[in-house]
Amino acid sequence: MRLQESTAELTGVTETLLITLYARAIETQRPDPILSDRKAVEIAESLDYDFSKYEKGWTSQLGCVIRARACDRIVQNFLETYPSAVIVNLGAGLCTRFSRVDNGEVYWYEVDFPAVIALRRKFFQESERHHFIAQSILDFTWMDAIQRQSNQPMMILYEGVSMYLSEAENKALLEQIMTRFSPVEVLFDVLSGKRAQSTKQHDTVSKRFMATFGDLMAGSRCLPLGD
Repeated sequence: MRLQESTAELTGVTETLLITLYARAIETQRPDPILSDRKAVEIAESLDYDFSKYEKGWTSQLGCVIRARACDRIVQNFLETYPSAVIVNLGAGLCTRFSRVDNGEVYWYEVDFPAVIALRRKFFQESERHHFIAQSILDFTWMDAIQRQSNQPMMILYEGVSMYLSEAENKALLEQIMTRFSPVEVLFDVLSGKRAQSTKQHDTVSKRFMATFGDLMAGSRCLPLGD
């Protein structure tokens, strides 16, 4: 019997990464999936976690995979124009996007809490072009670890993250990104204030805790910052 990896260190916001992992894994096993992510299936099967609590959250599951596919396409389009760009994935969780869009040239950074990165290292290996940064995204010293050549195109994405930050935290993060990295494109999802109040009715997030700004289903925006 294979020993499964513990998820005991994932609590509060960090535990929500398992919702999106589950969504991608379940979708992959459908006959005609919107998004195919075999790595998500492998990871989900290797974790000591009760995913059954999310089985009835089909609307959330669908929203997660549609959003993931949309973000994949936006990143792929960016890399078609700028093949050797720097991509920074904030609140990376167990995201497998690098493996889905890697073109052999992109430089990629995954940023998340130390406990999340520790779990991530169980399933992914760093390389010359793929790096992990074990820090809160609100500890802006993570920016010091980003290596970027002069005029190298850059995209920063934080999928399913902004709704867990306060207005002041979102503003501070974007201001720091603009100050340190402009010109840069930022890809993130947003939702209305009314929707943000519905978390306690949400079909998956409500199983864990009440988030500050809502749920995991939102539209995506890609904003260029700077010149």
